[in-house]
Amino acid sequence: MRASRLAAAALVVTGVFAARYLATPRSRGERPRALAHLGAIKHAFETYRLQHGSYPESLRRLVDAGLLPAKIADEHRMSSGKPTIVYRAETFATWQTGGPWGDPGEKAAVRIPAARAAWFVGEERIEIVGDELFTRWLDAARGSLVEGVAAWYRRHAFVCSRIEYADMASVEASNASVDAMYTIVERAERHGPEAVAKLVALLDDPLARPWLAHQLVEKTTISPEVRRRCIAIVEERAKGDGLEATGEREWLEKWRDGGGGEQAQ
Repeated sequence: MRASRLAAAALVVTGVFAARYLATPRSRGERPRALAHLGAIKHAFETYRLQHGSYPESLRRLVDAGLLPAKIADEHRMSSGKPTIVYRAETFATWQTGGPWGDPGEKAAVRIPAARAAWFVGEERIEIVGDELFTRWLDAARGSLVEGVAAWYRRHAFVCSRIEYADMASVEASNASVDAMYTIVERAERHGPEAVAKLVALLDDPLARPWLAHQLVEKTTISPEVRRRCIAIVEERAKGDGLEATGEREWLEKWRDGGGGEQAQ
């Protein structure tokens, strides 16, 4: 469905992923540096993927490939789970002095939660999150792909469901989430039938199925019964005269021209 993407709302993060970072006098200086370093890592990851067809297994591979300074790699860690998280190794300080809570040199009577800079590999967003939230975030990422794949996919489907066509930021956020959903489906296929089955269950989810019906047919090995179900979802959405219906009809035509109709028998 890439050719007829529905762009989605500006990036919205929900549930345990929703977090605000309260800047402090010193951490205001650390924050842009942390985000800049993660931006450099993200660029290096994407360059490596274009060169090798997959993401690197470690930050050291980026250093060895000449894509990332060793100093930046040394300040960050990479989770072993999928979805993988790259994050700043050290937390931001929890206590600050001076600033908006007191005179210069006076200890602030406010405790600021420790925070980390973090990035989900393959996603656009780079965030500063509190340590407590980050721990839960990391625990979720360390879980198996099989257990986390549905929630991971649905989070992007939510972004796409809140589309604002007149807002370019919304369009860009949607495109990034559509790409991420394709990546999730492709990884599930590589992982095996159990992971794909977790995604198939999302065909009952009204947020996920408009996207998932196409992507399961395009990217996974599914039974004829599931394929027929996916095509039925697309056919239902193809009814009508709107932009979305037109896009669905175009997709069905291309799929059938490619021999997909015979597979669905």
